[in-house]
Amino acid sequence: MNMSENAIQEAINCKKNETLKRHLVSAAVIYYSRPFSSGRNWTKISSTWEKFEKEVYRNLHKSINKWRNTFVAHTDDELHELEFIKKGSVVSFISKEGKHIEKTASTHGELLRIPDFDFQKLEDFLSLCRFQIDRMNRKIREEKNKLFQEFEKSDKD
Repeated sequence: MNMSENAIQEAINCKKNETLKRHLVSAAVIYYSRPFSSGRNWTKISSTWEKFEKEVYRNLHKSINKWRNTFVAHTDDELHELEFIKKGSVVSFISKEGKHIEKTASTHGELLRIPDFDFQKLEDFLSLCRFQIDRMNRKIREEKNKLFQEFEKSDKD
């Protein structure tokens, strides 16, 4: 989770290199999502960590994990749209900066539309990571304190 926080912070600070920014966000998504999905050598953590009082966290958590599972770590070809474009057609898309753009195609071509992360939500993503880190650290401290209390109790016996 700390690696995710660091990658998001770097992406927020990355003003000039959009490609690097996209790679940092992809890394953050992978780091964030890892505990919530099982793999060959690990099981996912309790669903307790996927429950949120704030709706913005709940929705963002779901969209981050969905984006990881359908684009970043795996490819869901049903979510990729291949569009053939005739010369002179008006094409609309969202720029790397998150702006809606319309352009007229100067040649025949193709356009592959893929799901993308909403870069306007980076601050919310950072906040979600920090929230998760704080509550996980609190739980670790609580469990550690219980464990040490049990050790102290057994030492006295």
